Amino acid sequence: MLKFSKQLFMNIKYKLIQLRVNLRKKSKYIMEHIIKVHIDRWRKISKNEICIFCSSKNDLTKEHVLPKWTFGNNPNDFFITNINLQSQKYIKTTIPCCANCNNNYLSYLEKYITELFYDNLRKTIYNFTNDNFENIIRWLEIIEYKFQVLEVRRKFNKHKSNNFIKYISNYPISVFSWNGSPNKVITQIRNSIKNITIKSKEKKLNSLIIFKSNNKTFFFSHNLNEYIFLDLPKFNIALFYFYDKEFVNNIDAYNYSMEIIANIYKK
Repeated sequence: MLKFSKQLFMNIKYKLIQLRVNLRKKSKYIMEHIIKVHIDRWRKISKNEICIFCSSKNDLTKEHVLPKWTFGNNPNDFFITNINLQSQKYIKTTIPCCANCNNNYLSYLEKYITELFYDNLRKTIYNFTNDNFENIIRWLEIIEYKFQVLEVRRKFNKHKSNNFIKYISNYPISVFSWNGSPNKVITQIRNSIKNITIKSKEKKLNSLIIFKSNNKTFFFSHNLNEYIFLDLPKFNIALFYFYDKEFVNNIDAYNYSMEIIANIYKK
């Protein structure tokens, strides 16, 4: 196991570089596909899927937006979308991804993350290096990108109150998140891709908060392009990351994150 871990930690850098390179090269085509298929409602075009990381049309798989290990592979766990109050099971929350990107890059990154958390499970003080922090940030930014793609693929459909205009039923949920502006949605997805392809995360290190948690159940909260909060009881660890903010020091970020978490639990 130790030998495998060393190899895993050595190879992750090159896996992430290749993932970033592929996404950067194919980002224009991926965005064109997203706009034509999911945002432009009036085009009569093929609904064929592509991998959202490399644009391949071959060997497509269903990539979970949140890895199954985060929510314990529980088929009943779900989240509620504030826009239309509809529930969405984590196990069914997937986006298209080719087998190579899924198994060669994303699964490898998840193995890296889980081993990193296992190594620190029983430690009083976390022993994360800056490289570890940067790679955790990359993992969380990939989750954000997957959510951006998910929300542009999901349609409004209906509201539980049934008080809505049928004309807007097939609008992407993310359009409502940005006051009905498709251009804002497109900009946010592009920004999400840009974040993943940035080489260094040094300026974002203080935006990631990691702390011990004694909660017994998985908890997740997320605002598009703002923050993500993950409470992972399997590892006695919680993560809070600000997607849109940089901090001079970690203390300011921690205090701000605790205010948000307190409000989340009040709800």
